[in-house]
Amino acid sequence: MRVLLVDPQYVGEHDRTVEALSGVLPSIGMLSVAAVLRRDGHDVSVLDCQFHSMGSALAEVAHCQADLVAISLSGPWSAKELALAGEAKQSGAIVVVGGPFATVNPQECLSSGDVDLLTLGESEETMRELCHLISNGFDRSRVRGIQYLACDTLQRTPERKPIADLDALPMPAWDLVPVERYFSPSVSRTCKESIVLVTSRGCPWRCSFCSQTVFGHSLRTRSPRLVVEEMRYLRERHGKRDFMFFDDVFTVPRKRVESFCRMLMEEEMDVAWGCVTRADLLDRPLLDLMKRAGCYEVGFGVESGSQAMLDRIGKELSLKTIWRAARDIRNAGLRAKAFFIIGLPGESREQVMQTLRLAESLPVDFPLITFYQPIRGTPGYAEAQRSGTILNNYGSDPLARQRSLNFVPDSLDEAFLSEMYRQAYRRIYWHPRRVLRYILRHARSLDDLEKGISSVRQFLRASARR
Repeated sequence: MRVLLVDPQYVGEHDRTVEALSGVLPSIGMLSVAAVLRRDGHDVSVLDCQFHSMGSALAEVAHCQADLVAISLSGPWSAKELALAGEAKQSGAIVVVGGPFATVNPQECLSSGDVDLLTLGESEETMRELCHLISNGFDRSRVRGIQYLACDTLQRTPERKPIADLDALPMPAWDLVPVERYFSPSVSRTCKESIVLVTSRGCPWRCSFCSQTVFGHSLRTRSPRLVVEEMRYLRERHGKRDFMFFDDVFTVPRKRVESFCRMLMEEEMDVAWGCVTRADLLDRPLLDLMKRAGCYEVGFGVESGSQAMLDRIGKELSLKTIWRAARDIRNAGLRAKAFFIIGLPGESREQVMQTLRLAESLPVDFPLITFYQPIRGTPGYAEAQRSGTILNNYGSDPLARQRSLNFVPDSLDEAFLSEMYRQAYRRIYWHPRRVLRYILRHARSLDDLEKGISSVRQFLRASARR
């Protein structure tokens, strides 16, 4: 079959300032699906819409002459995604949608009439089975893990279990996309040398604000050997030497991380890397080992400066552990990035202030503050519906990458949250000591300086809008 995989995010929305801060990220899940289908002998193409205008994306869909067009939905179903699906349907293709949004909003996606079915959860095996059945007569009711409409009634086939052995999957089909145009939001060298990778799926923790609708809570990891092989491929073929791992919790299981670090040191690949994890999965011996293996940055979620709020959102983390992790990262000579959220359901003014005071005082290099973003299908979304107002401001910031105020809890008001956000960024990022620290420790290239300038531009834009 001829198959076209479409990532519709950011189509027609290009903003150099925001891209400098947020990076240009590949859809690794889609590239994995492409590799699996190609291994079965299908003719597969990938359309990454962040490199296209709306007109050129529609033209690509129309001219591809695909038998099947699959569209990934990580954000809300919008007019742009609907237009791409409509174009695919008009060209005679079978249209499939998948991803986090499709998994929890099947009726909305299917009701347009331009979508034939949607996949639930991980898509590799579902798409593989679907293409096989289409090639041999197509009886969609025999495919596990899909939903579709029959006589205006939503039909759901038996659930498909998550892929247990990630090593059984082929390397993502990097040759189908312009790898040189991707870069990470964090770099230690230059942007063109950087890229994002994912080495695991699933998260065992159950924070109320986080969505695991696709990968679930069962942690599955790729072997260090395959991760290093992929890094070597990207380095030799595309000049990528700076890797940011976007796993939910990179440093678990610990033995895998230790094995990965030792393998990198043995290979002498001359690469740098960073990761994101939990504060309670870090200690000084592990951080020292990571540093010797080329790690330059560790990010972790703090979320709130209130222990009561941390307990309420199911973080299973103490403020004492957060402080210890921040100090350990700094003392190990690594760059530290911490993530904070304000405007959580039920949050009081004092709890917001506690979070901002912690963001200002915690010994990290980059404290990143965002507004709470309710995600459909999570416990936090249900609570947000009960105890506040969801504003549906999706995409009001360029590329929707810098989160706008999208939820106001009944316990707070929009003006207060906006003002606290503005004040916090002024105090944190415009403080002379922090600016000097950034220049001396982290501005190692023109790309680093551009990121600093871009952060100021983005803040000024956000301030002007509010």
